[in-house]
Amino acid sequence: MADQQHGGLLCLRCEAPAQLQCPKCASMGLPKAPYCSQDCFKQAWPEHKAVHKSAVSAGEAWLFCTKRGKARSDTMPGYAWTGPLRPARIGPTRQVPEHIQRPDYAVTGIPTAEQESKQQRAVAIRSAEEAAGIRRACRVGREVLDAAAAVVRPGITTDEIDRVVSEVARHLDCCSVSTVLHARMQAVPQHELFTAQVTGC
Repeated sequence: MADQQHGGLLCLRCEAPAQLQCPKCASMGLPKAPYCSQDCFKQAWPEHKAVHKSAVSAGEAWLFCTKRGKARSDTMPGYAWTGPLRPARIGPTRQVPEHIQRPDYAVTGIPTAEQESKQQRAVAIRSAEEAAGIRRACRVGREVLDAAAAVVRPGITTDEIDRVVSEVARHLDCCSVSTVLHARMQAVPQHELFTAQVTGC
């Protein structure tokens, strides 16, 4: 825990001016937990640490992805890293408004309807209404891609790009694939399980 003034914040235990904050809360992306001193923090710890467990249980914490996406951990996965790239923590699962239709793979991770579609074996002749729907889907896809491209820069995480994509998709009343994969990480290719920092363009 760094000794630094946290302007305007008061100690959660004694309400004295805060000089430091809980590093665990900071690393997990939780609200700041300021304290006036190491001593105050140590005395508050037995009760305060329950906040971390509660956040993990509620799915509110930023955690590392483990077991090929099937689990989360507060500890970075052990691996014989050969370069400077390391996994970052993944944020809480993003919610999709109820009025937006979800694809079948949002639940199972398997695109059953697509696999069973006759379009896998024959070219469909589209009606004017269906063609109009395809054009709209393409326009929406273009808008979402443009929004994602606009925020890419050195240092940004793929989790942040996913957040932008999800927000734009919700604004356009559609469900982004990134949101679905965020909730079903076991369906994501291994190289995408890491929220890697973009280190160059």
